[in-house]
Amino acid sequence: MESMSVEQVERYLAGWRIAVDKPVPAAVLEDANLRLQHFAREQAPRYSLTLDLIPDARAGGRLLEIGSAPYLMSALVRHARHYDVVHTNLSHDMRLPPPVRMVNDAAGETTEIVSDELNAEFDRFPYPDDCFDVALCCEVIEHLTLSPIPMLGELHRVLRPDGLLLVTTPNAVRMANLRSLMLGLNIYDRYRQDSIYGAYGRHNREYSPGELEELVGGVGFRVEHCRTVDIFPRPGSLSARLQDAWLTLPMRARSLFTRRPDAQLDRKGDQILLTARKAGAFRPVHPPSIFYPPEEEQVERAPA
Repeated sequence: MESMSVEQVERYLAGWRIAVDKPVPAAVLEDANLRLQHFAREQAPRYSLTLDLIPDARAGGRLLEIGSAPYLMSALVRHARHYDVVHTNLSHDMRLPPPVRMVNDAAGETTEIVSDELNAEFDRFPYPDDCFDVALCCEVIEHLTLSPIPMLGELHRVLRPDGLLLVTTPNAVRMANLRSLMLGLNIYDRYRQDSIYGAYGRHNREYSPGELEELVGGVGFRVEHCRTVDIFPRPGSLSARLQDAWLTLPMRARSLFTRRPDAQLDRKGDQILLTARKAGAFRPVHPPSIFYPPEEEQVERAPA
């Protein structure tokens, strides 16, 4: 399995552009491609780290990607790991009617993306049992509004025995969040004025590494790998670094005297990367760290 450096990933992804056969205003296409290029530059570190966790495809290997847009991870997986990629999306940019054709002149690649439109939180996936080798759930789980359990159940169903699930998601206890709290800043996601995804256009519930391990491991997967990584630049100037050190000093000191895994410094990276294998039957387990126990819900619903 060959790795690609962040620079190689960024260079490869920067070659992609959206091409359309139907009449689309030039400004719309230009805006879409500018957004694509910005996303490629910003997310290249995450893409490189994610790719390192995906094995090469065996003959006829199939990979399911939940929330495929903007299709850069899809292109990278096909290019470097040689999977047959099946795409899903909740919605798409109505200005660019599907199917989406993408071209990479530098790499000599062209692809036409046809996505299955579904709500991964509520819909049954339109695939038979045990039909995928790998499932990618990258930057999706934090957008769900009510519960991740149905989606995890469907991912478990369609994966082959010992199939690989790869989840990436922002880390709720990342250092950037702790720094913001200490400065009196809000850590919750902002509302979007023009989101085509409605309530799914923002982060509705982020997870700590321990929570994600408990959630995925509890429903019928065997967690193999879970770590956090930094993908965004840290403060650069001397004054910013000194302020950062001063603000985080109490948290660093306390981490020396606690056994709670998520309190440790190596769990404070920007992003969580988790891999797990389908192992045994699916179990709809609701961890109390993530879900209110039924008895607490009943107390809250009782009339005043």
